[in-house]
Amino acid sequence: MSGGVIGLLTDFGTKDYYVSAMKAVILRIAPDVRIIDISHDVEKWNIVQGAFILWQTVPFFPDSAVIVGVVDPGVGGRRKPIIIKGRKHYFVGPDNGLLSLAAEKEGIEKVFEIKNERYMLKRSGTFDGRDVFSPIAAYIAKGVSPEEIGPEIKEYSKISLPKPRYVGNKLELEVIHVDHFGNIITNVPVDSFMRWRGNSNFFELEIGLRKFKLSLARSYESAITKIFLIPGSSGLIEISMNRASASRALSIRPGFRLFLRKLP
Repeated sequence: MSGGVIGLLTDFGTKDYYVSAMKAVILRIAPDVRIIDISHDVEKWNIVQGAFILWQTVPFFPDSAVIVGVVDPGVGGRRKPIIIKGRKHYFVGPDNGLLSLAAEKEGIEKVFEIKNERYMLKRSGTFDGRDVFSPIAAYIAKGVSPEEIGPEIKEYSKISLPKPRYVGNKLELEVIHVDHFGNIITNVPVDSFMRWRGNSNFFELEIGLRKFKLSLARSYESAITKIFLIPGSSGLIEISMNRASASRALSIRPGFRLFLRKLP
């Protein structure tokens, strides 16, 4: 295999040398590879947020791309470095659930523990993104088989998104992501929300003791209320404002539990 595509997701930010060091290692091994930056602004140590971003992004990568995920609070500890061979892509990263949502969405064929030091740099103990995951991804992009890198394993860490709870005219939901614009992405699939709402177009949002009236909008410009619900490109219901941050206005961040009630 020549060339190839490698996608990178980390919580490293871009202020320090970490991302550039990873890219340099990849290009030294596989100079013809194309690198796509998925995101380096995952909230520090937030594995669920990183998994969500991969889940939303990976289906659009070309077949045989190698996806590297590094949100790794357990670096240097007992968690395993792994390769997941999916039906269309390879996933390289820590065995902490970060890779599982995206990999399981497309289907997993095999999982391998990274063992062969021939395909790694000397490990520092604190930067497996550079020392392990980047070189492994580069070698896979060059055509090295995962079987050469380590043994197949049957057990690996998984995470799942929390499920919404529908109880009569009330819906309990959770915030799983806030995007750059302050849109609040919930765990409510658009299809199930539309079935639950029936003919309702107005809703009451409960955040602790605070209550807000929301409308259901089809676009930002057509919203009737200042804060509104909208079907997002993620396939999930979002809480949004037009040209303003709903997250800031409502003081909401990922992990918050909210309640929504249908209004007549």
